[in-house]
Amino acid sequence: MPIFPLNVDDRSFEDLVLEAKRRIVAYTPEWTDFNESDPGITLVQLFAWLTQTMLYRLNRVPDDRMFVSFMNLIGYGPSPAVPATAIVEVKLAPGSGTTVVPGFQLALSAPGKDDDIPFEADGQVPLVGASLVT
Repeated sequence: MPIFPLNVDDRSFEDLVLEAKRRIVAYTPEWTDFNESDPGITLVQLFAWLTQTMLYRLNRVPDDRMFVSFMNLIGYGPSPAVPATAIVEVKLAPGSGTTVVPGFQLALSAPGKDDDIPFEADGQVPLVGASLVT
């Protein structure tokens, strides 16, 4: 099975140069020469080429762990883990309590799988008695 690297940024050299030229107008309105012979445009093209080279190399990172490490270096990391939540219907016998104690465990059977997915209440869960009347 081939490994297809993630495409972090798909901007080309031309896209990077055009974006930089648009920013020149916004940040330095006194700069009016946008010809190829202008030394400033030459520097813009140089930095666009270096950026494109860096993006090409970053898009070729083969290992997910290395990719995550590189993303952490530039300030992007994985989202923190959050516990799963679910709405569960429980049929109680008359005379049962109105709360479920912490540690109450349920298991979800996934179709076509032998393993059950366990769930556990991390605190007291209030049971709401409601019924539809037609």
